[in-house]
Amino acid sequence: MKHTTVIRKLFLTISPRYTSLIVLAFLFQSLSSVIYAVEFTATVNRFTLGEGESLELRLQIDESSLLKKPNYSPLEKDFDIINVGRSSQVRIINGDTKSSTIWKLILIPKTTGQIIIPPLRLGRLKTQPITINVALASTQSSKLLQTQPQIMVEAVVDKTSPYVQEQMLYTVRLLFQGIQIRQWNLSEPKVDDALIHPLGEPVQYDKNIGGITYGVLEKRYAIFPQSSGELRISPITFSGVISDGKRNYIGRGQQIIKRSQAIDITVQPKNSTFPNINWLPAKALQLEEHWSPELNDLKVGESVTWTIVTKALGQSSATLPPLNIKFPTEFKTYPDQAKLEEGQNADGLIGRRSESIAIIATTSGAFTLPAVEISWWNTQTNQLQTSKIPGRSITVIAAAPQKQASPSLPSLAAPRIAATPQALLEIPINDAELLKELKQWKTGALLSSALLLLILAINMVLWIRRNTTKQVATSENILSQKERQQQIRSQLKNVLAACKTNDPKQAQAALLDWFSSLQRRRLHSIGQVKAEMTNPALKEELGKLESLLYSAQLGAQSWDGAGLAELVRNHSATQPKTNKEKEILTPLYPSA
Repeated sequence: MKHTTVIRKLFLTISPRYTSLIVLAFLFQSLSSVIYAVEFTATVNRFTLGEGESLELRLQIDESSLLKKPNYSPLEKDFDIINVGRSSQVRIINGDTKSSTIWKLILIPKTTGQIIIPPLRLGRLKTQPITINVALASTQSSKLLQTQPQIMVEAVVDKTSPYVQEQMLYTVRLLFQGIQIRQWNLSEPKVDDALIHPLGEPVQYDKNIGGITYGVLEKRYAIFPQSSGELRISPITFSGVISDGKRNYIGRGQQIIKRSQAIDITVQPKNSTFPNINWLPAKALQLEEHWSPELNDLKVGESVTWTIVTKALGQSSATLPPLNIKFPTEFKTYPDQAKLEEGQNADGLIGRRSESIAIIATTSGAFTLPAVEISWWNTQTNQLQTSKIPGRSITVIAAAPQKQASPSLPSLAAPRIAATPQALLEIPINDAELLKELKQWKTGALLSSALLLLILAINMVLWIRRNTTKQVATSENILSQKERQQQIRSQLKNVLAACKTNDPKQAQAALLDWFSSLQRRRLHSIGQVKAEMTNPALKEELGKLESLLYSAQLGAQSWDGAGLAELVRNHSATQPKTNKEKEILTPLYPSA
């Protein structure tokens, strides 16, 4: 309080002309501390590696650093530092110049197991620690390299008998020693009736095998088989130009092609103990909830948003089931569109589905919000599990009655005190100073007017451009709606044709394409299509098709698609027609 009084007195003693300058100086000082905040970060290109393999540690600071460098000594306890490189970058974005300095270190762990890359310091800044896992060396690569000492391609999977729709990690490696490779190319894996997701960009590292250092180029994929039975992953082909590092005046090098071995997989049908709901195999599944604002006591008529996030390790976001929450009748609910995201880590793909629901209570009292449950198959423990958000008891209180405004009392006019000529003469005014100040005021007024006119002109140009863009977007939207309707009709014909030929796999693919176009989002299983249907007969036919596809005796059973075709045709007839005039929103305030 004492300090506040002193500062107030200091501002009162300063002329108003300089007070604004002091305030601006404080503002610029606070802004500069935000603008020039510097970050020093550390990242690695691999979190899981084998014994004798290398990784790249990347240190970056968001400024030019020519004379100082990080302190690498904390790394020497657990790592051999093979190489250190430094580079600088300057980027100009919208007139702003941004500089950065990057140090790249090639490290080889000295031990196996879980190792922590400690925080590294650069002046007063330091990085965050990073945890990596180092596995014991495998003898498979060393045996293969005895027959191909210079270059080879190998492909491995983490499991050879996955469940249907379970993630399978497929890793392809190019290993080479004593040669240089340029213009290289690795083909993509090909698997019938499976979904393939690349896991990041290819990584390069060194691997010590039998005392010899090999260069390795590695790429990983997550593969999800869609039907049970035998499955083959075709060989990966490497093509490129190699040289032994000697001077080559022709510059062509040697063309070489190498192929990996094919891999045969036996895909199991869904486990018979799993309940008759959406089959969901995953390594881990987690449910999280968030409230905005925090849920304490809720008032009648007030809105609160409940966000539920489903995260599954070893599954894509498209396969995560939608939530079906039944609220008490005393609540109005407004669900938002689900948000789907993909991530990844050393264990594969991470699917994330976020659903938000706005909740408004219409009656006061005590209520219980329903529990949220998702059943899934744990592929690591090979058993059924259920993730759950328990039910929650809340109290809804009545809204406070609105207070009527009390009549305002007439305000008493303050007595006017006439200024005396003596009071006016206490401040002497010089004519020259007065003219000078009037000229300064006039100049400032002219500059302000010019700036105002410039702002109005810019707004006018932006308004014209925005209206033009809206007209073009409206025309393109009408055209895209026509193309979408043609695509949906063509896909419906494919569904009916597949049902007519009684081909369950072809019907599955055609149904997924057709219903994905109707829903404007990609669906990956018949179970997802079935979850969106309200017709019991259609749900039953889809269930029969789903059970047949997941059955181990798919080829031995016959399927009659006539019933499904008729139900699909009826469902299509009930879909609302898209009208291009309805797609254009009417203006919020139409002119009279």
